[in-house]
Amino acid sequence: MLSRTSPAQACSRIWIASWEISVRQIRGREHVVAPRCRAYHRMRQLQCVSFMMCAQSALRIRHTPVSAMMIHRQQFTLSNFQHKAKAIFNPRKDDEGNEMSLEITPRASKRLKEIMTQDANPNLALRIQVENGGCHGFQYLMSLTTIPQIEAMAGMTKSQDSQNSAPLQSQASPLSNTDQSSDKPRLFLSDHNNKESNQTILLGEDDTIFVAPDDSGAKIILDRPSLEILAGSKVDYTTELIGSQFKIVDNPLATSSCGCGTSFDIG
Repeated sequence: MLSRTSPAQACSRIWIASWEISVRQIRGREHVVAPRCRAYHRMRQLQCVSFMMCAQSALRIRHTPVSAMMIHRQQFTLSNFQHKAKAIFNPRKDDEGNEMSLEITPRASKRLKEIMTQDANPNLALRIQVENGGCHGFQYLMSLTTIPQIEAMAGMTKSQDSQNSAPLQSQASPLSNTDQSSDKPRLFLSDHNNKESNQTILLGEDDTIFVAPDDSGAKIILDRPSLEILAGSKVDYTTELIGSQFKIVDNPLATSSCGCGTSFDIG
């Protein structure tokens, strides 16, 4: 006796047959399991699930945060190139012959310009010093100081080169016997523009002065040991709940730092 199949059963069988053919074409291999048994369809189902998971994972890799980090790294490199400070006095190079410099962010440059305008002192500069101490081994100290005019510094640089590291004196500031016997000559500059104090400003032979690349005229001063530790980092100005301050960020040599941001460790 012949068995009759309903139209619904016939359609389902046709759909299963076409699904089996499409799966076989995708995978491109033969199977020894009978095409009508339950194990065969179970294996096909697992293969489809595996194929879909591979496709989703490939799509996820395309939009992974690593790509975003690479784009951010490119932008960071361009930012470093645009805001790199220029050495206007006593430029320094590292052991490989590369010029050591820092980056002055637009916020720090803007804030220094505001202070210069408020004090009516165009020769104002930010001195940065790195010392031993703090909870992580090193800490940096910042203070505002007044430097001589750029034209005067250019003349001092030429005189210093011609006299082979001989001590120079500006504004007729006398040297004491202790300073004359020191092994490290220093440049004594009288601070006539500083209204708060009339103390003499000392510029050592290892001091380097940088100016921001924009037209703000913002300047920073570092000695050689501090410059060697902070080379490649940023001078930024942050506004937080505890107050506003200048900070050093993105130091390539720093491996860890404290919460306040003034103490750090180098590897």
